[in-house]
Amino acid sequence: MRVCVTSHFSIAHVVKRRNSWETLHGHNYKAVLCVEKELDELGMVMDFKDLKLVLNGIIKKLDHKTLLPSKNKEINLRLEGNLASFQIRNKKYTLPLEDVELIPTTNVTAEEVALYLVSKLREKIQASKLELSIYESPDMFVVERV
Repeated sequence: MRVCVTSHFSIAHVVKRRNSWETLHGHNYKAVLCVEKELDELGMVMDFKDLKLVLNGIIKKLDHKTLLPSKNKEINLRLEGNLASFQIRNKKYTLPLEDVELIPTTNVTAEEVALYLVSKLREKIQASKLELSIYESPDMFVVERV
C-alpha cells in the first residue's frame, strides 16, 4: 500500500542551459512524497504526521533560500564571513550567507533538487518504494522513484 503527503517550498536559483545561463529567478514548488510498504501492526504504512514531519524537516533547509550547485566549475563562489558571493560569466551576486544553500550538484534543476531531496529522505525513511514529485507549476513536474 502507498501513502502520500504534500508540502510546499520556495527557492531561487540559476539554471545552466546548453549554451547559456538563465537569470536568477524563483519558484514556489509543491512536493508530493509517497511511501510504499506493508501495513504495520496498527494497520498503517506510516503515520501521515510522521511522514509530513520528515518531509518538512528536509525541505525547511532549502525553503526561501537561493540554491547554488557546489559542483559547477563555471560558478565562481566565495564564502566570506556572513556573505556568499558568486559570479556566473559577467554577472556578480552577493547575498547574506544565511540566504544561500549549497547542494552537491552541477546544476539546480527540478530534477537535481528531486534527486537531492530523495537522497536525504532515504536516510530517514525505511520503505520498499519511495516516490517524490516536484512541481514547478501545475503542468510541469519531475518524479523520482526509488
